[in-house]
Amino acid sequence: MNRSRLALETALLDDAQGNYKGTFRITPRAFFAASCGVPTLVESFEGLASFFAPGTEIATFTSAGDIAAEAERVLADESARTAMAGRARHRVLRDHTWDQRVESFLLAVQEWRALGT
Repeated sequence: MNRSRLALETALLDDAQGNYKGTFRITPRAFFAASCGVPTLVESFEGLASFFAPGTEIATFTSAGDIAAEAERVLADESARTAMAGRARHRVLRDHTWDQRVESFLLAVQEWRALGT
């Protein structure tokens, strides 16, 4: 990952079953890439901004037809790509570390336990 110039992330769950079919999600790959200082090209979806700022910290595409064009655009400008990667890395270190995730999970468990008593 560290030697990559751009990571690709798909978000649409087109082969999922039941209620999840047709929904979107982000996988750890985008966070791994950002932590390595590599920008990600991800399928745009509602809620993405709660993880990364589209166009600023992460590049987006809206259809299979514009993946190549967006990848070419990001790869063509090394300075902008490096800046995007830096902003994504900063966001991961600020908001998305494993310690933060564990702390959030433990807090949710405490809150859940408090509801049961």
